Amino acid sequence: MSPFALELEVLDNPEPAFDSNSDNSFCSGTGILLSVNSTSPNGAPTYQWEAPAFDLLIAPDGTSSGVAELASGPSGGTVTVVATDPAGCIGEVSISVDVLDNPTPVDAGFSSEMLCTGEALFLAMAPPELDAASSNLADVTYSWEVSQGTTSLETLTNFDENAAWSVPVSPVGPVPEAWSSTPTTVELQAVLTITDGSGCSTTLPPSNPATFFPNPEVSLAPGSENHVCQGIDWTGALVGASELTDLSGNLSEDVPGNLQWEVPWSDISLTGLGNITFQLNAIAEHGALQCGNTYDLELEVVGNPEIDDISVSTTSTVPNAICEGTVANGNQLDATLVGGTGNGGLTWTWGNVDGANSFDINNLAANDPNGRFTVNSVTDIADNADLVLTVVDNLGCMDMATQTVEILEITEVGDILAMAENACSGEEITLTVGGVEADESLNEADLVYTWNAVIPGEGAQPLNGAGASVTTTPSIAAESTATFTAPANLRVNLAVDIAGCPTQDFVFNNVAQIYPGPAVTVSNPYVCEDQAWEANLMGANALTVMGPGGLADLSWQDESLDQDNFDVVWPQDYMLPATSQTQNTLEYEAFAEYDGGALVCSTTGFFTLAKRLAPAFNILGTDNSGPVDDLVLCQGDDLLLETDAGLPEANIDLQWNQQQNIGSTFLGTGDNVAYVDVSPQGPFNTPTLVEGFVAANYNTYTNTPLVPGFECIIEVPWSFQVLPTPVANWSVASDHACSGEIVPVDLTLVSGAETLNGNSIEWDWAFETNTMDETFPTTSPALSLTVEALYESELTGIFQQDMSLVVTDSYGCISATSEASFSALETPILSLDRPLICAGDTLELTAAGADVYTWSPDTALLDAAIPPALFNPFFAATGDSVSTFLFYGPLDGEPATMTGSLSHALGDGTEALCTGMLDVNAVVYELPVLAPSLASDPAPFCEDDVVTFLDTNPDSDPANTVYSFFSNSGLVLENVPDSDTPFTLIPDTTIFECTKKESHFLEGLSVQCETSFMELFEVIANPVIALSGNPGICQDAVADLVCEVNNVDSNSTYVCAWLPIPGVSVIPNDSTTFLLQAYSEAGVTPGPSDALVLDAQVTDNNGCKSAMESLVVEVLATPIPSFVDSLLEAHCSPSQDCMELSLENVMLDPALDIQYFFDNEPASPFNGYCANFVNPTSCPRADSMNVTVRFGHELTSGTTLFCSSDLVDSTVVNPTHVPNFALTEPQACFDADLGNCLPLVHDSLAYDVCAGDSLSYRWFVTPLGDLTQNDVTVQDDSTALASICMDLPGEIEVVLEIENSYGCSQTTASVPFIVRDLPVPELTFSQESICLPTSVAVINSSAGASDFSMAIPGYPVYENFLSPLSLDIEFPGYYNAEFTVSNTHTIGLHDLTCTVDTEYVEAFEARTPPSAGFLVLPDTLVEYVDPVVEFENTSEGQIENIWSFGNGEGSSENEPSLEYEVPGFYNAQLLVVNEYGCTDVFSQTIEVYTDLYVYVPNAFTPDNDGLNDAWKPSILGQDVIATYECQIFNRSGHVVFSTNDPNKAWTGANEPTGEGQHFSSGGEIFSWRIAIKKKDGEGAKVYTGQVQMVR
Repeated sequence: MSPFALELEVLDNPEPAFDSNSDNSFCSGTGILLSVNSTSPNGAPTYQWEAPAFDLLIAPDGTSSGVAELASGPSGGTVTVVATDPAGCIGEVSISVDVLDNPTPVDAGFSSEMLCTGEALFLAMAPPELDAASSNLADVTYSWEVSQGTTSLETLTNFDENAAWSVPVSPVGPVPEAWSSTPTTVELQAVLTITDGSGCSTTLPPSNPATFFPNPEVSLAPGSENHVCQGIDWTGALVGASELTDLSGNLSEDVPGNLQWEVPWSDISLTGLGNITFQLNAIAEHGALQCGNTYDLELEVVGNPEIDDISVSTTSTVPNAICEGTVANGNQLDATLVGGTGNGGLTWTWGNVDGANSFDINNLAANDPNGRFTVNSVTDIADNADLVLTVVDNLGCMDMATQTVEILEITEVGDILAMAENACSGEEITLTVGGVEADESLNEADLVYTWNAVIPGEGAQPLNGAGASVTTTPSIAAESTATFTAPANLRVNLAVDIAGCPTQDFVFNNVAQIYPGPAVTVSNPYVCEDQAWEANLMGANALTVMGPGGLADLSWQDESLDQDNFDVVWPQDYMLPATSQTQNTLEYEAFAEYDGGALVCSTTGFFTLAKRLAPAFNILGTDNSGPVDDLVLCQGDDLLLETDAGLPEANIDLQWNQQQNIGSTFLGTGDNVAYVDVSPQGPFNTPTLVEGFVAANYNTYTNTPLVPGFECIIEVPWSFQVLPTPVANWSVASDHACSGEIVPVDLTLVSGAETLNGNSIEWDWAFETNTMDETFPTTSPALSLTVEALYESELTGIFQQDMSLVVTDSYGCISATSEASFSALETPILSLDRPLICAGDTLELTAAGADVYTWSPDTALLDAAIPPALFNPFFAATGDSVSTFLFYGPLDGEPATMTGSLSHALGDGTEALCTGMLDVNAVVYELPVLAPSLASDPAPFCEDDVVTFLDTNPDSDPANTVYSFFSNSGLVLENVPDSDTPFTLIPDTTIFECTKKESHFLEGLSVQCETSFMELFEVIANPVIALSGNPGICQDAVADLVCEVNNVDSNSTYVCAWLPIPGVSVIPNDSTTFLLQAYSEAGVTPGPSDALVLDAQVTDNNGCKSAMESLVVEVLATPIPSFVDSLLEAHCSPSQDCMELSLENVMLDPALDIQYFFDNEPASPFNGYCANFVNPTSCPRADSMNVTVRFGHELTSGTTLFCSSDLVDSTVVNPTHVPNFALTEPQACFDADLGNCLPLVHDSLAYDVCAGDSLSYRWFVTPLGDLTQNDVTVQDDSTALASICMDLPGEIEVVLEIENSYGCSQTTASVPFIVRDLPVPELTFSQESICLPTSVAVINSSAGASDFSMAIPGYPVYENFLSPLSLDIEFPGYYNAEFTVSNTHTIGLHDLTCTVDTEYVEAFEARTPPSAGFLVLPDTLVEYVDPVVEFENTSEGQIENIWSFGNGEGSSENEPSLEYEVPGFYNAQLLVVNEYGCTDVFSQTIEVYTDLYVYVPNAFTPDNDGLNDAWKPSILGQDVIATYECQIFNRSGHVVFSTNDPNKAWTGANEPTGEGQHFSSGGEIFSWRIAIKKKDGEGAKVYTGQVQMVR
């Protein structure tokens, strides 16, 4: 076998080692953290920890971690760590660890466990026990953590070994409080931590606590006061201690914590008012601990109130007496206090003396000395008794006084007797009382009786009279007879008063039975104008309606008495005349029978009938004679009358009527047509008014529930003016004429418009012979013309020539054609009408057919008393003339004979007569007989009385008899068949006329005979009354009424009667004035009542009555206010407080005007008001605010009724002191060195402070602008005078606030103080040169300056100069300037000027300039032939010379020389400069003169254009030339032109070669030379130059 070889590798073991930062000791009760690192070439090892003396807290298995934590062991030990690497190699390391003892405190804790607040507390301990390794006490530190509950109070660390091992704890504890068995305590805990030099520490558990108990806090118990009334021992309760003692050692009594203490007045013994203090020791027992305190019992001695006077005011008229049975409101107690006594807040109490119960007393209010009292009726009534009044102020001080009052017994009353047991409503009943007994001390003759009559359900009844017997007129509501069941009972209340002592009300029931008047209604409330009224009446047995205007009354009756309705008819003529009113009122009296007719009661009232008129309509007219509004037309024109009544929609029937027959013709007339066409035909002699009317029957009323068959008619009048047809009177000068004779014709316009419309009259003539046919317009109503007469022989027996005339008047109306002729008549044919006349009338006979008439009987046979018969022999050639014979009073059948003659006009002036005769007999009828009868009431007659006329003649022929009536009271009747006619009387005289007419007929003819009757009536006018009074009345108020007769007759007397209204009294003052009182339920009702309608009528001593007039008075609500928000009890002055009211009224109209008047402020619609309260005094003062609530009721009349109520509220206004301080100056200039403190002035002693009041002060400073509070220093801001300083310029506002002990404060208005910034001076001195003569510009750019002043030596002082300021400087040197700027600030009357002074050193300077000068040698006039000059410098003070010779050349030499090459004038100038830069200039003119002048051009253009084609010098002074030579050279120097003639020109040719051509093509430059010698050897001159040839 082969040999075996074992090769082993030796590995290094790991080498563990503890980290260098691992500790080898730790404190007991803690732990230590150890860590190990290893050097391990074989990989990371694992560790095994071995510590048998310790607890391993980390890696207890020891397999992985190189870190372990040890817990405390008993005293220490060794810790070993074994490291094992992955190869199994092992390494080990050990360390010794020591456990140190923690320090042990000895006797540590609080110095005391129970303390009173404020006592010292210490934490104490003995030296602690330390570990031997840390035994140095100097290395020990201590920390006490003191806490209250969970709150840490402080940490104390100041123990040291040299101290008494105690440390004070900051005082803690509860604030003093009232003692109790469970007081408020403060418990402190302390925790001690001791740390030795090794860092080991011990913290003790909390020590026994230290408990602080509160000291007693004594105060007055609730209800106890610190004031004492003068002369009274003070007793009060003190709380807050378990025991009290005074300086003498007296102990308190009663239970701890509520201790009664008494100070007798003998210990107080102050002679006046003021304060006194008693010091008490207070103890609070807290178990074994007693805490103490002191208490100052300060008592204020105050004065007592003193009653000055007592007054008793009762309903009795006996002084200091009271009536038994009177209510408290009528018996007043009052008292006053001696001024200045008492302490306010007075409480007044009235009572009976010595426990007597004579009076029941009502103290109105605690703060009111007023009281109310009554006699206590329970006890026996004494003759007198005493009252006592006690007054106590708000500090409990009091006074008492007594008053004796006499007691008057109540009056006794017997029975009441009524004189009627059954009566109708409104009838008068007499009431009488008996058995009245009064107090024996009074006189029964002084008894006053107060009656009151009431019907239940109807209210109070009116009473008349006083004393033991009165009359009453009880009224109840009317009731329909169909519903009547039982009468009403009258109840009477009676009170008797004597010496102001009334009885209690005595009630007497069923004094009488009152029956109602009937209540009636009608079935139809409508009536048309001018129609009768028909209706059915219900509710009464009989009815009488008063005839209006004096007409007889009309009556109706239910005969069976078992019905309550019947029909009534009211005639149309009983209706009132038509007015603008829409209703007709009828006065009636209705009757009801009771108890089988034993009692008849009536009711008066009014039927109001609604009048119905058809809607109004218009009549429109159009015609062809004028505008629509000018209905004027000519006779015969057409006129269309049209109505807008609304046919046919309105269901209207129309009928057209003409009021009189004047010849007009109607076209289209009839019922129910909307228009008619009228054509007036005449004849009309004068302008005539045609009148008529249209009657519209409206038988349907939309939306109006009327009685069936009801209808109304309205009439609308129409009219138009008819102008008559023009009529002209015209005549010829002769009644006959021969053919060819000229006959004058005169004419006059008798009727027709002459000047209407400004038009002329036209006369239109027509002649049958055609000799004249033309129209003559003229403005004159008369005209004359001539016509030629022609005889026509072919007419048998008659010679007649006719002419006609038509006239158109100025209105345009055209006359009928009128004709005239020269006539020869045949034998006349006579005719007469058969006459019919009435007895006594005149017979009028009219004849026709002749020219001359004679009548039989002869007029000479007539009675001389009768006017002679009218004999009218009217001659006319045409035979158309008529004559009339009047026969006065012919007898029946008496004959009359007429003879007529016809004459022929002959050419020689003779005439032929034709005669005829005719007889006629008169028919005469007798006049009708009238037998008048007038029926009326007996005289005297009143206005509106009715008289009825009747013709009692039985022989009249009714078929042919009619009557016409007239009365000035409005009666107009024409041709009525019935004579029975009533008419109304009017004052003062009524005229009545009646005409009776009978018609007679014979052979187609008729005549009407008539007889008249007239009667006069003296009539008394009815009273016309006017009712007036207040249009409105507040509830429970009174108003004035006036019933006045407007048409008073001095011979008449008048009585005004008012219709009664329940709940309303109308009391007469005299015959015309009355007092109205309207009552409301319970005094004031919540809302307004209905308006009262008061009716009144006046009757005079003749029985004439006025119309019933009505007056409406509205009764309206009075406000019932109460406070919702009242004033505060106290205010600071001035302050504002608000009050708010509410109204207890309900159901008020939302539109009601409600106004509130707070104090003297204007009316406001708001129920709240804020008032300012001001107390100008230094002590509290009572104040109040009054409010009036007013309802403004808008009355129907348009006026306003105001009803108001008042309330008042009180408060106390405390004073507010008005701070007042001043600044001696409101502004100052800023002073950075001395500071800027405000000049405050505040006199704190000037304030008026009430006794017991005190003031506190506070100052407020507000920086303005850029200032901040850091820029202002304020000290003593809570004192009367603060120190306020400003560090920077600016403005501040200072406010002072003062507050008094009432808590009222006020601040001043902001008082400004300004520290003015200083103005900033700034001047700039600007100089263009400092060289004399010079100036300086002073520029002022100062800021904040309003005024400035500058002073410079050698100059005047410049004030407020304009910038820039220019100053001329005359002398060299430096100049200093003193500059002052200021700004003046004005506040009110205070002026402040802030000034800054500045000095500018060497502000500006001035220097003397050099002096320039020179001489020209040999002279300033130089001959051109030798133009050299030399300059000799005569300047001074310069350091530099600058020459200018005038020829463009210069020099800086001191004395240069120069040759002038050209004659002329040259300005030679020298400028010199000194060291300051100042200059001076001197110049002279040098003339280089010559008598020869040469001008040579430098170019020419030889192009043969006639312009500048040759070159030629211009030479002046040729007369001085001795020789002249001119040469021109080209560039090569060859001469191309040469001449000795100064006037010869060169044209550009090469003249020396003789070529005669231009030398150059242009653009070449040539040189020239001119040499001149002057005559007489005066010199020579050579001129040279160049010229350019330009092509």
